[in-house]
Amino acid sequence: MERLKRKIDNSRTWLPQPILREEEELEIGIIYYGSMENTIQEIDDILESTGMKVSQCRIRSLPLSPIAEKFVRDHETTIILEVNRDGQMYGILRKELPIELVPRVHSCAFSDGMPPRAMVYAEKIMDVLRNVGATTEVLA
Repeated sequence: MERLKRKIDNSRTWLPQPILREEEELEIGIIYYGSMENTIQEIDDILESTGMKVSQCRIRSLPLSPIAEKFVRDHETTIILEVNRDGQMYGILRKELPIELVPRVHSCAFSDGMPPRAMVYAEKIMDVLRNVGATTEVLA
């Protein structure tokens, strides 16, 4: 069993690494994957029009890369954005991350059977931030 654990841990640096786009203000980060790729820039534009700057991390493989863990560590609040009503990626990341980082991670999972629509997800992100008590400057 130890051999398999070492194999998984060592594979983290060999697998495709996350793609980051970070803002200078490291307050809010969004982790996404897969089908959100086409919608994330529009979501970012909508959030930016409200004055909110968010960093992005596109997960491309599991097990989780140390780069993704650092992304969560560097941001006060990280939102896991996924087209999945059950929040499966959120559950996986909570198990993969060190216990002290778990309270910083919040789920924004939604699916209505339609392709992801930027306005719907931008509103859901703002709702999550209000619920977790993000600073008023962010939500202004």
